[in-house]
Amino acid sequence: MKAITQDLFYDYHFLANLNYNPAKTVAAFVKSKVNIDDNGYDQFIWLYENGKCRQLTSGKKEGNYVWEDDEHILFIANREGNDDEFKTLVYRININGGEATKAFELPLKVNTIKVLPEQYLIQATVDVRFGNYHELDETARQKIKDDLKENQDYQVMDEYPFYFNGAGYINSQRSNLFLVDKKTLAIKALSVATLDVESFDITLDNKQIVISGIDYQSFKGKWSQLYLYNTNTGKLKEIFSQTDMQIGRVFFFQDQIMVAGTYGKDYGAMEAN
Repeated sequence: MKAITQDLFYDYHFLANLNYNPAKTVAAFVKSKVNIDDNGYDQFIWLYENGKCRQLTSGKKEGNYVWEDDEHILFIANREGNDDEFKTLVYRININGGEATKAFELPLKVNTIKVLPEQYLIQATVDVRFGNYHELDETARQKIKDDLKENQDYQVMDEYPFYFNGAGYINSQRSNLFLVDKKTLAIKALSVATLDVESFDITLDNKQIVISGIDYQSFKGKWSQLYLYNTNTGKLKEIFSQTDMQIGRVFFFQDQIMVAGTYGKDYGAMEAN
């Protein structure tokens, strides 16, 4: 029997983010491995097709992807030495061969992408101090980046929470939703920047988006709100605002809105209802 040591975990490969293409003929997943030198992980997109697995990407940082159609995958990567924290580069690759090419870039710190018929539904991290950054011209954007660089030696902590384990300082950071036009790349925010989106889902006909989150200015409470966004009218309305439930996940099921949450009456935030 071999003793379990720290080095043993360095050789593990972690599989995650398994998704089929729309036709359900090919599955993609992310394979990750610890990189000691970089104090992080190497991540690659792999494919499973006809009973066999094969590696699709080789850039080491392709952990965030989405199927664009049956033969193309969009993934977030930094292959241009981009050091702009406000910009995300998105690449496209054909699963049947060929090099990845840049599909588009956005003035947002993108976390996830959902592909709709004419738009992309984007979840991105924004700084509420510059919530309209994506609407500014290049001169105004550069001034913000210059100011941040000038003041990079200290960290402002005037919100709670201001730090999250694994994410680092999150003061003034929120998760927001945006719709991006595929042709023009015009960006439309779905809510105010202070709404911290924690879960969302879209109907099969892409007409409604349900959003759960907490809107706060300086102190993040524990009770969630629910909103419904109509993609035809562009209107957002609040549908749940009672101060008695923490919502961990929201989703559509047979045209009904379902939530997984807790009232926290007996066991606090970890209670399941």
